Amino acid sequence: MIKRFTKSQNIFNNDICAIKKHIYGDFPMHWHEFFEIEYIIDGKGEYCIDGQTYQIESGMIFFMTPINFHELKNVDAEIINLMFSSDLSTPDALFQISGHGIERAIKFNKTEVSFIETLLTELCLAVKDKDITYASSLLNPLLVKLGRTTNKNHHSELTYVQSTMLQLQNNFRSKVTLSDVAATVGLSPSYLSNIF
Repeated sequence: MIKRFTKSQNIFNNDICAIKKHIYGDFPMHWHEFFEIEYIIDGKGEYCIDGQTYQIESGMIFFMTPINFHELKNVDAEIINLMFSSDLSTPDALFQISGHGIERAIKFNKTEVSFIETLLTELCLAVKDKDITYASSLLNPLLVKLGRTTNKNHHSELTYVQSTMLQLQNNFRSKVTLSDVAATVGLSPSYLSNIF
């Protein structure tokens, strides 16, 4: 059975959790109802996302949306783990990392590693200090960087259809109504249905 991790189990303030830690061993196939980013400071092992296996290396970052299944095998690594709810980020930033066909693993060069590590370290400190406003302001540039790195055809502004698709993707396991989604994107249900 594939294990499900909920926000209340893993994101203690229900918005964001960021921590530097050491992981060791195997982590069976699972999924989250939140977003997760794991940055590899140093280590080895295998990271499997939706059937694609990646060898862990320093300077790699892995990110999962609520629709991704993943597992770790033979891992011995120092990481920064970031878990957050969709409410903490902007729809534009989330859409850039949520699209179909986007690579879920990135290997950064030395210049990018410095930027990413600094940003994630500062994010960990903001979360530790319970400064959610500051943490959120650091999260969005990270997501945009990931989106631009993995999706060269990025767009700066979401269309109504893209916003709707993001809402559906983030909530597909729960009952989502046309009225709910229309209210979220700021349109009437009939107009949203027509343009969708």
